[in-house]
Amino acid sequence: VAYQTFSFLVFPFYFTVVGLPILWISAGFIVWSLWNAFNDPLIGTLSDRTRSRRGRRAVWMLVAAVPLSAMMIILFAPPLAAAPPIKFAYFIAVLLAFDLCYTSFNVNYNAQWAEMFITTKDRSEVGTVRGIFVIIALILAFILPTVMIEDLTNQYNYAYTPIQYLMTGAIASAMVLGAIAIVLRWGVKQRGEFKQDALTAPSVSASLKYTLGNRAFLFFAVAALATWICNGILPLIVPLFATYVLGMAETNSLQIGLLLLVAFLAAGATIPLWMKLRQKKGARFTGMVVFVIWAAALLVFSFTWSVETAFAAMAFVGVGLGGSIFYYDQCIVDIIDEDE
Repeated sequence: VAYQTFSFLVFPFYFTVVGLPILWISAGFIVWSLWNAFNDPLIGTLSDRTRSRRGRRAVWMLVAAVPLSAMMIILFAPPLAAAPPIKFAYFIAVLLAFDLCYTSFNVNYNAQWAEMFITTKDRSEVGTVRGIFVIIALILAFILPTVMIEDLTNQYNYAYTPIQYLMTGAIASAMVLGAIAIVLRWGVKQRGEFKQDALTAPSVSASLKYTLGNRAFLFFAVAALATWICNGILPLIVPLFATYVLGMAETNSLQIGLLLLVAFLAAGATIPLWMKLRQKKGARFTGMVVFVIWAAALLVFSFTWSVETAFAAMAFVGVGLGGSIFYYDQCIVDIIDEDE
């Protein structure tokens, strides 16, 4: 919910409501990307070397819980009356702060998943459940704003639109904090064979050496980059594409929500099929099939010309989306096992 709300709302909010120029927003996202590339391996290494009674991952997730939920509100509380440079500085600051909080939770959440489930059968089955919950989170993160925010792309410049964005962030904040509390209370267990791993964890430089020397990871990183580019751009452009290309004006927010809902329902319906393919052919083969379908679906979507064709194309996009959600976790845990 946290990352998808961020992906879906930050660009239209700061572009159409706050009024930052597109080049400034692009520069901000470049700075954010560079920061993201730095803090992920840093936090991962620090987590590997953490010793705690509850395990090295849970303590990081616990510490990140409240700051991450708070960031969901802070993202949509800029000084709207300030000069553009002040608003831009705020934009940069909240991007970096959000990513630090999110990385602190998500890196450890993914590492915990790899350490809790170590057989292909368990990972496939749990990965299916996890993928379905991701789809539920996507629906909440993308559909909620279209219900809460009357003018998502600020076409009519209503005075209450910034407040509606802030209220949406507050609801997302509550959902994030509640979900993390449930995960920490009932979903995190430390396996006995990993209790002493913090004592032998490599340094930052050694970790980078191992990572960059792992050919499987390097190939996966290219595929993951492509996936995250698609998953990152799609929610940013769908509201603007629907409004200015497809002409969804009068019922703008509701129709955009329905358009996204079609993709998410298709994604959720196909995840069990991706699980069966993974069990029969392996994670890497599944990933390759995902990429072919995902690329074809996005190509079809880019040539839509009407509301009707857009809904049909989004159903196809959903098939690739479901596969991209499922294959990512399955591949990364296999690569982690190879490193072990």
